Amino acid sequence: MTQAIAYPSKVRSFQKTVALNSAANDPMTADGVRISMPLYIDLPNTLRKDLLNGVREVIAGNFTTSETQTQSGLTVSTPSSLESEVEAFLGLSIDNLRNVLFSRGGMPADLLFKLQAVTGIEFVSEKDLTAAYKERQAFVKKWKKDHTFPTN
Repeated sequence: MTQAIAYPSKVRSFQKTVALNSAANDPMTADGVRISMPLYIDLPNTLRKDLLNGVREVIAGNFTTSETQTQSGLTVSTPSSLESEVEAFLGLSIDNLRNVLFSRGGMPADLLFKLQAVTGIEFVSEKDLTAAYKERQAFVKKWKKDHTFPTN
Protein backbone atom coordinates (compact mmCIF):
# COMPACT_ATOMS: atom_id res chain seq x y z
CA MET A 1 0.00 0.00 0.00
CA THR A 2 1.33 3.43 -0.87
CA GLN A 3 1.33 6.29 1.57
CA ALA A 4 -0.59 9.36 0.45
CA ILE A 5 1.15 12.71 0.66
CA ALA A 6 -0.45 14.77 3.39
CA TYR A 7 -1.75 18.15 2.30
CA PRO A 8 -0.45 20.96 4.53
CA SER A 9 -3.02 22.07 7.07
CA LYS A 10 -2.00 25.72 6.68
CA VAL A 11 -1.32 27.25 3.28
CA ARG A 12 0.55 30.55 3.23
CA SER A 13 -0.95 33.40 1.35
CA PHE A 14 1.52 36.13 0.54
CA GLN A 15 0.60 39.76 1.09
CA LYS A 16 0.05 41.53 -2.20
CA THR A 17 1.79 44.86 -2.45
CA VAL A 18 2.33 47.10 -5.44
CA ALA A 19 5.91 46.55 -6.61
CA LEU A 20 8.16 49.59 -6.69
CA ASN A 21 9.43 48.61 -10.13
CA SER A 22 5.92 48.34 -11.61
CA ALA A 23 5.18 50.27 -14.78
CA ALA A 24 2.10 51.61 -12.99
CA ASN A 25 4.42 53.68 -10.78
CA ASP A 26 6.37 55.28 -13.62
CA PRO A 27 5.77 58.99 -14.29
CA MET A 28 4.16 60.08 -17.56
CA THR A 29 4.81 63.26 -19.48
CA ALA A 30 2.00 65.45 -20.77
CA ASP A 31 2.49 63.80 -24.20
CA GLY A 32 1.95 60.31 -22.73
CA VAL A 33 5.61 59.24 -22.65
CA ARG A 34 6.27 56.85 -19.76
CA ILE A 35 9.66 57.31 -18.09
CA SER A 36 10.68 54.04 -16.50
CA MET A 37 12.81 54.32 -13.40
CA PRO A 38 13.36 50.84 -11.95
CA LEU A 39 15.18 50.77 -8.64
CA TYR A 40 17.57 47.98 -7.72
CA ILE A 41 20.00 47.99 -4.83
CA ASP A 42 23.20 45.95 -4.89
CA LEU A 43 24.55 45.08 -1.45
CA PRO A 44 27.94 43.45 -0.80
CA ASN A 45 27.71 39.79 0.25
CA THR A 46 28.60 40.57 3.87
CA LEU A 47 25.51 42.79 4.19
CA ARG A 48 23.36 40.21 2.41
CA LYS A 49 24.52 37.65 4.99
CA ASP A 50 23.58 40.07 7.77
CA LEU A 51 20.05 40.35 6.35
CA LEU A 52 19.63 36.58 6.02
CA ASN A 53 20.93 36.01 9.56
CA GLY A 54 18.69 38.81 10.83
CA VAL A 55 15.62 37.14 9.33
CA ARG A 56 16.66 33.81 10.85
CA GLU A 57 17.10 35.48 14.26
CA VAL A 58 13.64 37.06 14.08
CA ILE A 59 12.11 33.68 13.29
CA ALA A 60 14.11 31.76 15.91
CA GLY A 61 13.75 34.46 18.56
CA ASN A 62 9.96 34.34 18.44
CA PHE A 63 9.64 30.58 18.79
CA THR A 64 6.72 29.62 21.04
CA THR A 65 5.04 26.44 22.12
CA SER A 66 1.35 26.19 22.84
CA GLU A 67 -0.11 23.31 24.80
CA THR A 68 -3.64 21.96 24.52
CA GLN A 69 -5.35 19.20 26.42
CA THR A 70 -7.14 16.52 24.40
CA GLN A 71 -10.37 14.83 25.49
CA SER A 72 -8.41 11.73 26.47
CA GLY A 73 -6.26 13.76 28.86
CA LEU A 74 -3.12 13.95 26.74
CA THR A 75 -1.27 17.25 26.49
CA VAL A 76 -0.26 18.18 22.95
CA SER A 77 2.55 20.70 22.45
CA THR A 78 2.50 22.64 19.19
CA PRO A 79 5.62 24.63 18.29
CA SER A 80 5.26 27.79 16.21
CA SER A 81 7.38 30.68 15.03
CA LEU A 82 6.96 33.83 12.98
CA GLU A 83 8.17 32.05 9.84
CA SER A 84 4.82 32.06 8.07
CA GLU A 85 4.20 35.72 8.97
CA VAL A 86 7.67 36.73 7.76
CA GLU A 87 7.23 34.77 4.53
CA ALA A 88 3.82 36.33 3.93
CA PHE A 89 5.23 39.83 4.50
CA LEU A 90 8.27 39.28 2.24
CA GLY A 91 6.24 37.57 -0.48
CA LEU A 92 8.56 34.58 -0.71
CA SER A 93 9.56 31.57 1.35
CA ILE A 94 12.66 31.55 3.55
CA ASP A 95 14.04 28.76 1.33
CA ASN A 96 13.82 31.05 -1.70
CA LEU A 97 15.07 34.11 0.18
CA ARG A 98 18.63 32.75 0.26
CA ASN A 99 18.61 32.26 -3.53
CA VAL A 100 17.23 35.75 -4.13
CA LEU A 101 19.66 37.39 -1.72
CA PHE A 102 22.75 35.79 -3.22
CA SER A 103 21.84 36.00 -6.90
CA ARG A 104 23.97 38.25 -9.07
CA GLY A 105 23.31 41.95 -9.33
CA GLY A 106 20.98 44.13 -7.38
CA MET A 107 17.80 43.15 -5.65
CA PRO A 108 14.49 44.95 -6.04
CA ALA A 109 14.36 47.86 -3.62
CA ASP A 110 10.98 46.80 -2.22
CA LEU A 111 12.47 43.49 -1.06
CA LEU A 112 15.36 45.27 0.64
CA PHE A 113 12.99 47.67 2.40
CA LYS A 114 10.83 44.76 3.58
CA LEU A 115 13.94 42.93 4.86
CA GLN A 116 15.03 46.07 6.68
CA ALA A 117 11.57 46.27 8.31
CA VAL A 118 11.67 42.63 9.44
CA THR A 119 15.23 42.67 10.77
CA GLY A 120 15.48 46.23 12.04
CA ILE A 121 18.77 46.57 10.14
CA GLU A 122 18.94 49.66 7.91
CA PHE A 123 21.49 49.70 5.10
CA VAL A 124 19.72 52.21 2.85
CA SER A 125 18.03 55.23 4.41
CA GLU A 126 15.79 57.89 2.89
CA LYS A 127 18.79 60.21 2.94
CA ASP A 128 20.79 57.66 0.90
CA LEU A 129 17.95 57.40 -1.64
CA THR A 130 17.69 61.18 -1.98
CA ALA A 131 21.44 61.48 -2.55
CA ALA A 132 21.39 58.65 -5.11
CA TYR A 133 18.49 60.23 -7.04
CA LYS A 134 20.20 63.62 -7.12
CA GLU A 135 23.43 62.04 -8.35
CA ARG A 136 21.59 60.09 -11.06
CA GLN A 137 19.66 63.19 -12.13
CA ALA A 138 22.91 65.18 -12.45
CA PHE A 139 24.47 62.31 -14.44
CA VAL A 140 21.54 62.13 -16.88
CA LYS A 141 21.52 65.91 -17.43
CA LYS A 142 25.30 65.95 -18.04
CA TRP A 143 25.09 62.94 -20.36
CA LYS A 144 22.31 64.59 -22.36
CA LYS A 145 24.32 67.82 -22.61
CA ASP A 146 27.52 65.97 -23.65
CA HIS A 147 25.79 63.89 -26.33
CA THR A 148 24.20 66.46 -28.59
CA PHE A 149 24.37 66.09 -32.34
CA PRO A 150 26.87 68.55 -33.82
CA THR A 151 25.31 71.06 -36.17
CA ASN A 152 27.08 73.37 -38.62
